[in-house]
Amino acid sequence: MTGASIFDLYADYPEIIDAAREALAGDEVRVTQSVDDLVFETWYQPVFEGGEVVQVVGVSRNITELKRREERVDELSEATNDLLYTHTEAAVAERVTEIAERVIDRPIAAMWAHDDDDNVLYPIGATETAIEFAGVDIAKHLPDMEPGSDEKAIFDAGEPAVIEDYTELDAPSAPGVPLGTLLCLPLDDHGLLCVGSTTVEPFDESERHLLDILSSTATAALDRVARETELDDQRAELAASNEALQRRRDQMEFFNSILRHDILNGMNVIRARGDLLASELDGDQEAYAETIVEWSDDIVDLTRKVRSVLQTLSDEAAAETKPVELAPVVESAARRAASMAPGATVDVSVHSDVAVTADDLLHDVFGNILTNAVEHGSTDSHDPDDEPGVAVEVTSGVDAEAVTVRIADDGPGIAPGVRERIFERGGKSTDSGGTGFGLYFVDAMIASYGGQIRVEESDTGGAAFVVELPQA
Repeated sequence: MTGASIFDLYADYPEIIDAAREALAGDEVRVTQSVDDLVFETWYQPVFEGGEVVQVVGVSRNITELKRREERVDELSEATNDLLYTHTEAAVAERVTEIAERVIDRPIAAMWAHDDDDNVLYPIGATETAIEFAGVDIAKHLPDMEPGSDEKAIFDAGEPAVIEDYTELDAPSAPGVPLGTLLCLPLDDHGLLCVGSTTVEPFDESERHLLDILSSTATAALDRVARETELDDQRAELAASNEALQRRRDQMEFFNSILRHDILNGMNVIRARGDLLASELDGDQEAYAETIVEWSDDIVDLTRKVRSVLQTLSDEAAAETKPVELAPVVESAARRAASMAPGATVDVSVHSDVAVTADDLLHDVFGNILTNAVEHGSTDSHDPDDEPGVAVEVTSGVDAEAVTVRIADDGPGIAPGVRERIFERGGKSTDSGGTGFGLYFVDAMIASYGGQIRVEESDTGGAAFVVELPQA
């Protein structure tokens, strides 16, 4: 270039030509100029003799890497703003690994979350390059980092660490994967971010700085996700508590309604009939009628007191559902029902280690169903003096959320057209007497627990009541 004209050498770079002309005109010039893929910071200083410019001294410094760092910092700042709007661990991992690949230009990036119960790190996100290089289909199929692995040790230590050559590790979590240099950054107690390349390629100071910023931002995002999750859990717990409270109030109102409409009205009718009899009879018969009236008054008074207590319980929501062991409740109710008919057999096969969400009235719920099964069971004998040889089978099943109890008898069954109405107020499965409130009570209580009941045909043609209750 010695002896050549700057105007010829840089004819394709107008910024350089303009700066040179300005310096030759006698002005000091400081500019940032680009030459193809390079960036220079240049200072042009005119030299004067006798008041005339005789030469220009130009000093240029290559700041290409510095500009790239500035651009990366700006891009990182803009990209990490998106983390403020992520609401799950997986979303944070997806965004962080994408930033690591695009901004820091490291194709291998993956995140693991820490499971406190099992003390293991499990994968939650990775770049496509990392997934393909590991030979798996999705990020979640990357190997866990278990106690004893080198990566887990870095997480436990809580300090970033560079693995110069992954293939030389003594206890890698992914043996056989030919990774090169890897930087592992613990994200407090949330997990671990690993960024690297497929070859041995040391991290420079700029990359370390950018990754420190990224890991700090990721940790802050995970902190916020944890707080949001905890808040959501508290809201769900509060909603469940309010729902249980409302169920309890509905229960109280149900019992109050029975007391108000059925018992009080019934006793008033009995009392009125007793008054009529007392006015028309004399002697012992009159005394008997007056006793009926007195007892009716007592029962009415007691019923009103019970209603008052129920109202108080409803207002204060004193009782709530709780975990109740299923087997003892069903077995006890079965024994009581079987004792009502000496010839009855009630076979119970219920999971012994299962608890359901209910309350202390669950025994009465199953007592009603089992008593109904025994009362309507069949007998092999046609002799009316024989005790009914009722066969009732009680079984249970358990899935992830619900417990199912099936109570099947060998009686005449319930007609399909009647099954839809037997749980209604005053509904009855047969015309054999009774108030019809037993199954209404059963349905209301099971619904208050968050469960459901249905009736279908048993294997012997009888009735089968199927109860589903939430597993505690």
